[in-house]
Amino acid sequence: MSLAASPAVSTTMSAAPGVAADADVPAAIARARVAQRAWQALGVDARARLIERFRQALYERRAEVAELIARENGKPASEATMTEVATSLDLARFYLRLAPDLLAPRRLTSATLALWRKRITIAQE
Repeated sequence: MSLAASPAVSTTMSAAPGVAADADVPAAIARARVAQRAWQALGVDARARLIERFRQALYERRAEVAELIARENGKPASEATMTEVATSLDLARFYLRLAPDLLAPRRLTSATLALWRKRITIAQE
């Protein structure tokens, strides 16, 4: 059993039974690989919609999340809001805006004279 303690008041906040044992790690890795392939298969637009849903949910529950972070780390909720919650919201918005361009296939041509007719396409998976 794993215990979560509040460093601010030195009390136990919660207990997490069933923490994974070393023998459980290979199966967890296999599940993560399956999940990654499913995430990849969604495509950029579907992934962007899911990230937007996450961003909206985090924004709606920002005070609750900041309070939990504050209790777990022994810091003021205002600091948790600015350093963790706002940063996560900002990163989600950043990637939503840039992901279509970053993940779009790019066509390149060679800079060498010997390969000037060679066309290269780089596609992100």
